[in-house]
Amino acid sequence: MLFRLLVPLCAVLSLVAGEVEIRIQAASTVQAARATLGDVAEIIAEPRLRAQLAAIPVAELPTLTPVSVDSRLVTALATRAAAPMALRISGSGTVSRLARTFTIQELASAAMASVPGATCELVRVGGSVMVPASADLVLQAEPLDPAAVGEVAFRVRALEGGRETGRTLVVLRVVRKVDVVLVNRDIARGEVLGSGDLVVERRTATRANLAAVLDPTTVAGNVVRRDVRRGEPVTQALIAVAPVVRAGRAVTALWPGRGFAIEIEATALADARSGERIGLRRVHDGSMFNGIAQPDGTMVVAP
Repeated sequence: MLFRLLVPLCAVLSLVAGEVEIRIQAASTVQAARATLGDVAEIIAEPRLRAQLAAIPVAELPTLTPVSVDSRLVTALATRAAAPMALRISGSGTVSRLARTFTIQELASAAMASVPGATCELVRVGGSVMVPASADLVLQAEPLDPAAVGEVAFRVRALEGGRETGRTLVVLRVVRKVDVVLVNRDIARGEVLGSGDLVVERRTATRANLAAVLDPTTVAGNVVRRDVRRGEPVTQALIAVAPVVRAGRAVTALWPGRGFAIEIEATALADARSGERIGLRRVHDGSMFNGIAQPDGTMVVAP
C-alpha cells in the first residue's frame, strides 16, 4: 500500500522539479517492425508530453535479433522533444520482435495446398521456421519440380508484406490423376488422326504421361510421325500438322496481278503445310516454278 502511494508522489515531485523520468526496461518485445520509446520504457511525465515521448522510434527490428537500448540512445532521441523539461533516465535493456513459429504440420499443409486435387504424403521437413510475428505473415509454397509427381521438394517461404522472412524445404510424395489422350487403334506413320481414333483416359500422373496431350480437339487432323500402337499416349512430339498439299497431286496455282489472277494447273513436287514454299510443275508445258501453300490447298505463285 505504501509503495502504491510513493509512485505517484515521485511523479508529482519530478514534475514540480521540471524533470521527466524515463525508466528503461531490461527486456521488451514488440510485434511491430519498429519499437518506440513507449514500448521499451516507463515514462513519468504529464499526459501530453508522455504521449509525445512514447511515440519516438528507438529501434528498427527487421529480424528477431535483439537491439540494445541505453540511456545515451534515449537521451539523444528524447532531449529535444522533452525540452524545456530535464530528463532523468535510468536503466538499460534490449528490445526484440515477438516470434512466430511455423510448425512442421503448418509447413507441410502449405506445400500440400500448392498441388490441389493431389494425394500427398509427408516425407520430411527441413525444420520448423521461426520468424518475426506480424499480422501480414503468410506462407507460400511452390514445387521445385514443375511436374510435381512422385517425391517432390517444395520451397516454403514465410512472407511479410511480400518480403521473405524465412524459408525451408518440405518433401512430399505426390500422387495425382490426369486425363490423357490415347490412340484406340494401330496407326501407321503419316496417317491423319481423326476424332474417332482418339480416346481420353484418366490415369495416375507420371513424367511420361504428363507430356501427353490433354485435349483431343487439338490432335485431330494432325499426322503421326511414326507408327503408333493402340493405347499409346499422344504427345506433341508424336504428331505434326497435316500438309494441305500432297506431293504428286494436282493443284491450282494463282498468279496474282493488278485486279486479276491467272489460274495455272500444276503438280506439287512435295508435301506442303500452310505457308510453306515448294516446287510446282506446270501441267501445260512442264515448266517449273515455286508456290506458297494456302490453308485451302491452293498455291500462290512465288517469285
